[in-house]
Amino acid sequence: MNLETLLSCLYNHRQAVARKLDAASRRKLIDYIREAMKTNMEPRQSYKNRHEMNESRKISLLFVLFLFFVLSWFSFIIGCTKPQPVNDDKEYLIRVGKSVLTVFEFNNTLDVAVTAYPPDVMKNSDAAREIRLQLLKEAAERLLLTERARELQLTVSDKEVEAAIADIKEGYPEGAFEDVLAESAINYDSWKSELKARLLMQKVVAKELSETPRVTAEELAKYREAHKADKTSAENTTDEEAAAKHLSMAKTEDAYQTWIKQLQQKYVIEINEARWKKIIGSKH
Repeated sequence: MNLETLLSCLYNHRQAVARKLDAASRRKLIDYIREAMKTNMEPRQSYKNRHEMNESRKISLLFVLFLFFVLSWFSFIIGCTKPQPVNDDKEYLIRVGKSVLTVFEFNNTLDVAVTAYPPDVMKNSDAAREIRLQLLKEAAERLLLTERARELQLTVSDKEVEAAIADIKEGYPEGAFEDVLAESAINYDSWKSELKARLLMQKVVAKELSETPRVTAEELAKYREAHKADKTSAENTTDEEAAAKHLSMAKTEDAYQTWIKQLQQKYVIEINEARWKKIIGSKH
């Protein structure tokens, strides 16, 4: 899967929660995500010094960080300092084989995740419940992938991590990346650890879903016909190449979801029901 496909899958994944918001808030959130995605896809430029980095590039860099901590599957590690967990919070919330997520880690991640939504969203009990459920689902998926990586004996070396960091920083002035991390109150070592975890997830996906779904002429014709009446949909386009791209992304997401279901059947997902009931019934 290429970066654009993965971003589109993540965008569609988050839309399920966004639908629970009021129309204005939902539109604002989706427009922001789309604009951030578009900005991040633009070719990077070279800069002589950090003062020449324009605002759009800063938004692009912020989106890279935002993607790591909010939009992608799950963020176990956060940059801000938190109190040490009490005994109850050390209990597991989700367990898949040897991979475990504690109550403390889930609550910390929830604190970060809610910043992706309008300030009053957690006052809406239905939306708050949906956000918690979505995080639980994403956490379970990540633990499934972690356990699958363990079984396949996949690892990420320090050299691979440094190469990924260099790629992210490429085209930006020296020190700009660290400046944005500092402004966002994100600890560099924590971010680096999370990056390593995500590179491992990408390895699992790349190994298991290496083939790009093929789009036939018949499928493309049916797809365009089905979306012809949708005036606001991105799929409603006279550009055959663009329509094929949208269909390929949809098929990729379907393939990913099918694969996840297979992993769910292969591995046992344990949920601490007592602790989950307290979380789902609590006010944030």
